Amino acid sequence: MGCPVCNGTGKIRQAFSCPVCSGRYYVPKDPPVQVRCPHCGSLLLTCWDIIQVVERGAVPIPPPGSKVPLGAVGGGTLGLVIAGPIGGLIGAIMGGVIGVAAEAPLEAREE
Repeated sequence: MGCPVCNGTGKIRQAFSCPVCSGRYYVPKDPPVQVRCPHCGSLLLTCWDIIQVVERGAVPIPPPGSKVPLGAVGGGTLGLVIAGPIGGLIGAIMGGVIGVAAEAPLEAREE
């Protein structure tokens, strides 16, 4: 069993944030590298300190940053309908947790 941080490679992966859609992504190798955002398809030149947009993509609906509040509202509404006020509270918490898990950084592909 290897290191849980670097998966036995000895390198720590850095997550970057897309300036177009705010989605988080990993790069396949050390920057500088040109990649496609896995969320919106923008072509990005990713360096350690700056990200330059080469080609702008379309922002997905819902945008990556809205999954936590949407999950909380959806879970709260469903819980409220099924089990009343306590169910609404539990549903909001569980929906928010699922939304956090859905916002994990994705692997970008090199162009």
